[in-house]
Amino acid sequence: MHFDLATRIVTLGVGELAGFSLGPRGSGGGAGGLWRAQLGQHWHNEHRQRSAEEPGARFEVPIAGDYHHRGWTFRLSGRIDQYLPSPAGGVRLRELKTVTRPLPAPEAELQAEYPGYFVQLAAYLVLHALAPAAETARGELVFIEAGSGLVQIVAAPPASTAILHGQLDGLVDFLDARRRARERRRALPVRPAFATFRPGQEHVQRDLRAALGIETAVAERVSVSTPPEEPSPAEGLTDSAASALRTPHSAIAPSTEDRPPSTVHRPPPTGILCFEAPTGFGKTGCLLEFALTALKEGVYYRLVYLTGKSTGQLQVIRQLETMLAPAEVGRSVPDEPSPPSVVSPPPSESSSLSPFASRLPVWQVRSKAEHCVNFVYHCLPDACPFIADAAERWPGSGLARFYLLDSEARDLETLRAAGRAAKICPYEITRSALPFNDVWVGDYNYVFAPANRGLFFEQPGFDPAATLLIVDEAHNLPARVADAYSHTVRAADAWSTYDALRSARAPASFVLAWEAWARELDDLRACEALDGATEIGLRAAARRLAELVPATALDFVALGPTVSELLWQLPQLDDFLDAAELPKLLWSPARGELRVTCLDAANAIATTLREFRHVILTSATLNPPDAFATACGLDRAAATRVSASLSAPASAVSEPEQTVPRTERVERPDAPYPLSKFEAGDPPSAILPSTDDRPPPTVHRRPSTAHRPAVDLATTLGKLPRAAKKTLRGLTTGAALLKVEEEQIPPAVPFLRADTPWRRGAYRVAIDTRVDTRWERRTHHFESTAATVAQLCAASGVGSAPAQSAIRIPQSAINPSTVDRPPPTVDGPPSTVDRPPSTVHHPPVAVFFPSYAYAEAVAETCAASHPALRIAQQPRGLDLAAQTAFIEAALAAHDALFLVLGTGYTEGIDLLGGRITHAMVVGPALPEVNAVQRAKLAHANAKSRGAAFRLVYQVPGMQKVNQALGRLVRAPGHRATVVLHCRRFSESSYRELLDPELRSAPVLDSDELLAAWLSGHEIV
Repeated sequence: MHFDLATRIVTLGVGELAGFSLGPRGSGGGAGGLWRAQLGQHWHNEHRQRSAEEPGARFEVPIAGDYHHRGWTFRLSGRIDQYLPSPAGGVRLRELKTVTRPLPAPEAELQAEYPGYFVQLAAYLVLHALAPAAETARGELVFIEAGSGLVQIVAAPPASTAILHGQLDGLVDFLDARRRARERRRALPVRPAFATFRPGQEHVQRDLRAALGIETAVAERVSVSTPPEEPSPAEGLTDSAASALRTPHSAIAPSTEDRPPSTVHRPPPTGILCFEAPTGFGKTGCLLEFALTALKEGVYYRLVYLTGKSTGQLQVIRQLETMLAPAEVGRSVPDEPSPPSVVSPPPSESSSLSPFASRLPVWQVRSKAEHCVNFVYHCLPDACPFIADAAERWPGSGLARFYLLDSEARDLETLRAAGRAAKICPYEITRSALPFNDVWVGDYNYVFAPANRGLFFEQPGFDPAATLLIVDEAHNLPARVADAYSHTVRAADAWSTYDALRSARAPASFVLAWEAWARELDDLRACEALDGATEIGLRAAARRLAELVPATALDFVALGPTVSELLWQLPQLDDFLDAAELPKLLWSPARGELRVTCLDAANAIATTLREFRHVILTSATLNPPDAFATACGLDRAAATRVSASLSAPASAVSEPEQTVPRTERVERPDAPYPLSKFEAGDPPSAILPSTDDRPPPTVHRRPSTAHRPAVDLATTLGKLPRAAKKTLRGLTTGAALLKVEEEQIPPAVPFLRADTPWRRGAYRVAIDTRVDTRWERRTHHFESTAATVAQLCAASGVGSAPAQSAIRIPQSAINPSTVDRPPPTVDGPPSTVDRPPSTVHHPPVAVFFPSYAYAEAVAETCAASHPALRIAQQPRGLDLAAQTAFIEAALAAHDALFLVLGTGYTEGIDLLGGRITHAMVVGPALPEVNAVQRAKLAHANAKSRGAAFRLVYQVPGMQKVNQALGRLVRAPGHRATVVLHCRRFSESSYRELLDPELRSAPVLDSDELLAAWLSGHEIV
């Protein structure tokens, strides 16, 4: 369904109209719904064969027309099941419907139980009557009992037009609500995200708009057309807002300094933007201010904000409440300043509004299991009284108040209490409320997981092409989507299901097919990849069950939730096995266990991203850009958009040179370029700093050749541009051609890295090459690691003492060969670790390990060699409250805090910033070497094994290091001294993956250098 609020034109199918509803929906999903659909198709074909004998019979007859109702134009289209001549003259329009209830039944009961069927027939009769020279028609519904095939024919009631109008009235009420929502968005009083600017935030709003080409899009929409539900932005806005839309970004976000303009060449906008900002920058507030302003202007009509953790969702909700609060009660968030809103209504515009009159409807979507108020989570109408007949009980429940009244609380506990009181599933409150809300906040699964995305994409009025999608913590997106497609099946569960099917007296053919599946699983032995014969057998057994599950009537209530879930898994597994675009590994970690692992979800991610108007992927660690673009399929998504743009008239995609203010170039070679210094087509080397002082090269983006259609070079070579011909003539050797072929293609999407001047110099970093933390060698260095922890603890305890004079020790004077030798034994100053603890407590040292086992082993070594050290080890499996309590206790009473990279303590808890002054990273957290990683290495889209190793192992491992260390410096004034404890950090392939603020680190390859550096001396 698509609708244009400006012209009041709605385009939808007759089936969509008949099925439109705003309350709970009948349970037609799951295996039961698939079974009914399959059976319905069977009876549909049977009756088609019978009716085919009648002269003049026609089937699946298309019909379309415009119908006007209450000021709206409905453009309806559909297909009539059967178009039969009538013996009495005219025609009969028949619709065939399969039902599970016994037939025959009173017509009034059928009309009450299946109102959508009568609406559909009425729409066909009305459209037929609107056709020129239409014959007299009568409508018939043919009800077919699913189990027996018994038929009952019901003629269309005389009040069919009234039935259609009743359905249209409900749709018009919804459309009018959307019009009111549009007017409310226009008058939206967007408050600044933060009280004042933090350094680096001055031009975020301008640059986000420029990167997504919003000004160009607005201009096109004003002059050409208005997409569905997107008003002309100049219409209905305040004078200041309309003026802002016609004003360059430099005028919208004035600079605090005079900067010379520069000319930037940009390719057609891809619609996808990667926005990297460190922890503490305030990117959530910046992005929400941008999104709310664009909603107000009419650039989008809905915002979908995704995060991977419920804590992140709550943070977004709190930020929205602050920014959307009325002026008299709003408050700014401390410590995270930001510029005022780009477009903000004058006080006179909102002063007359009630506290909730201009509130933007926002809904946080929690999982269905969290909504459940039953003792056992089993979503079937026959098993749950809160689902059964919920649609009939909804009108009198009063639950519509949650989306009709802004003052209603919408937290999960309130929804559960209301649902329990009304005897209606609380999840149906969320489902029913979403169409009326302009901002949806939820998990990645509701957009990217095939089993969950229907909650968003099946909502009335949801149009991804008019929606802004923001994905927070986007570095986790590739792994999360791959997990959503992967499956695990065990033989023990299959045999338990087999016993349950026999007890429930399931059809013999189904039981036999399931037994074959269980035997296939039982024969599995541990292996890194299934052999061909075993894989063929498993695929065949899964395919057979995938066909039988939707076609077999099973008593899912008697089977129970666990068995039902295992049965429903088979069609999903079969679909994934058939998805050729998703590389997968079939393997067995243990006897009788099958793992079907998605190795690369880039194609699925790219396909989903292409559906949205604009996408912002944001995180503190998107470095390196090329690896992130590959993992998310951004080059594929952008290539498709560019190809579509190039096929349009040149005037529609060409973009003249633009003058964009840019910040002065930072002189430090390791500093990142400011946010405003970007070019959408630049490769990573041009976006992020190089190791010298040369200006970044100007690179003009070419669409990726990996996904272009095949070209006949014999017929097109003469048509190549002159520069291309010259390049080809210069490739006279195979080595030259291979060099061009292996040349890295930069991501085809804009990549913006926030400028954070307050982070420059905040880290004091050194690389300790005395140890090797590889798995097979780390045991030889436990004593050295424990001693380094003790030295770092001692250094942190005297960190407030006066700084010593700087001593420059030239690195050229150090023998490079000492890096590969064991650290020498040196008689240095006595350690202060074993002295009695000071009465003044200093912050503990944070020590990050790649695994729990590694942390435990070093802790045991510390306990034996440095018993005075008080070490707090990260426990496993704690919830957020327990994690916070552990951190607070450790900060108050311990000398060292042992944490594991990649866990919630290093990526999800923001309690260490400004409170930890010394840290140590014990080796890069490379993924475990196993069957899946080896398969990813083999399937990596890279030109060499080294490049594949970088994508599969080094990038995710170093990303965890950057995430952990980024949380230590979260605000101006924070400082951190960091020891990177492994010789691998000194290798260029690892060092270049560090955050730019961490790369300029001296190498410490002896005990003397480490002691000098910890004492405050400068090593050069």
